[in-house]
Amino acid sequence: CNTACVTCGTDVDGYLYILDSWAKKEDPSKILDEMFETQRKHNPVEFGVEVVAFQKTLKFWMWERARQTGEFIPFKELKTDTRVTKDMRIKALVPYLESGTIMFPGTGPESLTGSMYQLYEELIQYPVGKRCDLVDALAYQLQLKNPARSAPKQKEPEDTLDAYIKQMEKGMAKRDRAGLPIIGRRTVRREYSTSVMVPSGS
Repeated sequence: CNTACVTCGTDVDGYLYILDSWAKKEDPSKILDEMFETQRKHNPVEFGVEVVAFQKTLKFWMWERARQTGEFIPFKELKTDTRVTKDMRIKALVPYLESGTIMFPGTGPESLTGSMYQLYEELIQYPVGKRCDLVDALAYQLQLKNPARSAPKQKEPEDTLDAYIKQMEKGMAKRDRAGLPIIGRRTVRREYSTSVMVPSGS
C-alpha cells in the first residue's frame, strides 16, 4: 500500500473540486516533506489524517518540525467507525459521482496526468483494481466536506466496472455541456480547501 493524499476545494454550491493528489511509498521523513509541501501549496483549513498507529508517531514528528520551522499543519484526526468498512466508505462517493458534484481538473480523462490520472483510474476500476489508496483518501474528504450541502440520495451501487465508468462519465458529461473546463467554471473556494492523507498499511 501507498500513503495517499487528496486535496480538494469547494465552491459556493458545495461542489468538490480535486485540486491535487499524490501517492507514495516512502519513509516517514519524506512523507512529512510531502505533507508540508501540500500545506505550503494549498494552505488547507484542515489536514485530515486517518488514525492508525503510524499516525501517532507522525503527529509527533509533525509537531517537532513545526516547532523548528514555524510552519503549522492544521492536523485533524480522522477516526474510523468500526461499523464502516473501507468498501462502505468508498461507496459513499457513489451519489456524488453520479450527480457530478465531484470535479476533476482539465477537460477530460485524457488530460489527467500522474497521480491525478491514477486517482481517476482507481475510481473506474474499483472494486476490481489493484489499488484504492487515493480513492480511500478522496472518500475521507466527505468527513471534512461542508455540511451545508447534503449528499444526493444514495442509490444501491452496482459492483461492476461498467457501473463505475458510467458514474464517472455522468460527471464528465455534465461538465462538457457547460463547454468550459471544470476548474474555472465556478469560483473554487481555495481558502476552504481540505487535505486528507491515508497512511500506508491502513
